[in-house]
Amino acid sequence: MSNFGKPRDFTKLGFSQKGILHQNAVIAKFLIQKVLS
Repeated sequence: MSNFGKPRDFTKLGFSQKGILHQNAVIAKFLIQKVLS
């Protein structure tokens, strides 16, 4: 619990979430292109 008190950990968490969202977006675009083609 004490680890979450540091701002640095929050930024790490934010970056990881953004990375996951970006990865999902790339995969979604790839799948859509594969289906449409």
